[in-house]
Amino acid sequence: MKIPGTEDADLFYASFTNDGTIWFTANLQERGLGGEDIWFSQFENGQYIDPINAGENVNSPRGEFNGAISRDGSFLIYTTTGRTPVNSGDLWIAFRNAGGAFEPAKNMGNLVNTESLEYCPSFSPDGNILFYTSRRPLLGTAINKLADLHKIHNSCGNGQSDIYWMRFNPENYRY
Repeated sequence: MKIPGTEDADLFYASFTNDGTIWFTANLQERGLGGEDIWFSQFENGQYIDPINAGENVNSPRGEFNGAISRDGSFLIYTTTGRTPVNSGDLWIAFRNAGGAFEPAKNMGNLVNTESLEYCPSFSPDGNILFYTSRRPLLGTAINKLADLHKIHNSCGNGQSDIYWMRFNPENYRY
């Protein structure tokens, strides 16, 4: 399926709501707020319609990417480098109000975010577990020989991205 108005753009990190709406990251140049933004396109009459920018309560003049929308479309978790506070890229959550517009996004805090990049959120099928990737370094192994370097390179916690998970209730982030 094609999404109108995206023919010359790279689209990535798609997620879907129960009604078939696709949410994705793209740099749609003059249509966006700056850099990569989170967009969505509704599925109507057997085709996707022109994409809609998730708006300034989600997107910023810098970069937003890797958004995961809840199955019911009530909230979105994504990575941004364009909001304060931010480390090298944090996970933020934005809830939709009764009218369908996003409320201002909130940083998910230090239970999820570190000074390293956190990205690629996704949910278990029941929505009770949040998965995400982090580049947080956990190893403190001294490097005395080449074998030490190989061991670190091939280990979890080496700062080159690992997958984390946590039990998740979005209501805990409505602060």
